[in-house]
Amino acid sequence: MIGRIVEVADDRRHLFMHRGFMVVQDTELERKELGQIPLDDIAALTANAHGLSYTNNLLVSLAERGAPFVLSAANHNAVGMLLPIEGNLKQFRRIEAQIAGSQPTHKRLWASVARAKLE
Repeated sequence: MIGRIVEVADDRRHLFMHRGFMVVQDTELERKELGQIPLDDIAALTANAHGLSYTNNLLVSLAERGAPFVLSAANHNAVGMLLPIEGNLKQFRRIEAQIAGSQPTHKRLWASVARAKLE
């Protein structure tokens, strides 16, 4: 996986999945294909356009690969996110393991964070 963060910022675009690729298509007139990106290369997808449409199959395929889908408002700030369930479970287990750490480990890690912030 390359780990591309893909941002779609142009209006009048339609996104869909075809044979393992995310296809970007112009929605005007002849629906011209603008490009394809392998789904396995996408680490995250950001929707930053108003006239954007996408298929459920695309979102499911991205979620199965662990890629979040970020929605942006008119002011270009993120307002929502579709997160894969598996990724949240992994994150939950990681947080649980951090909580279960010993007090000396917590103090050492906190000192490391404070030192990095001061630098």
